[in-house]
Amino acid sequence: MDYLPVFSEFECKKLEVKEEVEDEWFFHRLRWDKCYECPLGTPQKSRVLARGTIPAQVVFVGEAPGVDENVMGLPFVGKSGRLLEVLIQEVKVACPFWTTYAITNLVACKPFEGSDILAPQYPHISECSPRVSQFLELVKPAIVITLGIKASNYLNPNTIPWPSRSLLHPSAILRVGGLQSGSYTSTLNTLTEFLKRHVSKISSTN
Repeated sequence: MDYLPVFSEFECKKLEVKEEVEDEWFFHRLRWDKCYECPLGTPQKSRVLARGTIPAQVVFVGEAPGVDENVMGLPFVGKSGRLLEVLIQEVKVACPFWTTYAITNLVACKPFEGSDILAPQYPHISECSPRVSQFLELVKPAIVITLGIKASNYLNPNTIPWPSRSLLHPSAILRVGGLQSGSYTSTLNTLTEFLKRHVSKISSTN
């Protein structure tokens, strides 16, 4: 079985908001923390907005929070998130010019009940898209990395003004062998190469 370290072994902060955007983040959180604009937004569910650093050089955008994320109120804190953290730390060794990142999802609420997992549907993504757009403007990234097909369908060079690259979702990597799989190695290499192609832009951001 792959070893997926716990978050305490990383410099993985829940959320660090820099002073220059504290007011913007306050109003962003105020706007979306109690959102009921789609059926996903029930009182029993957390609004899982973000973790990482704001602003940041790189933004990762996944699809939706899961059970662990709903409990903790933070994106990518389960097994997929732990694999993502391993990936990030490995890439940062190869790309020392990259120091900050933020993580969010297409939708902020868990799109399933109990153990029945459902992919976020178009109405949910549509209602949450202003939040994602506002978040990207707040973070001011150099590049955007999408995780999974749905995220890449909605955020790509045709729809956003930032350079973007789609990667396999960490859950897909876990399903085919995790850290020891060819999919992990390929994803690691793809992200490393993409960041190096944008070294100047990343280095001059934040």
